[in-house]
Amino acid sequence: MSTTTCPHASSGCDYPTGECSGACVSKAAKAKAPSDAERYTRAMIDSDLTTLVRIEQKHNLYGYPPEIVSVGLHAVAEGKNAREAIDAYLAGEQS
Repeated sequence: MSTTTCPHASSGCDYPTGECSGACVSKAAKAKAPSDAERYTRAMIDSDLTTLVRIEQKHNLYGYPPEIVSVGLHAVAEGKNAREAIDAYLAGEQS
């Protein structure tokens, strides 16, 4: 998967080129779009391994168990650092 910016970046899309479907939306509409944490949960339910891997790679969480990836993705959705949230979770700290 390419890590370059989506060719539709001017429309508000920031997905890696390999993940962009070309159906990018405005920044306002994107704000209402599901977070990667929500997309990851849906992909788990649907057994959509391609989407799971793409989301993990996008956030440099590939290879972690799904529970840990979810912790990181929920932190990102709240504007926090994924790695710091994971470290705190593994240390037994409550958020």
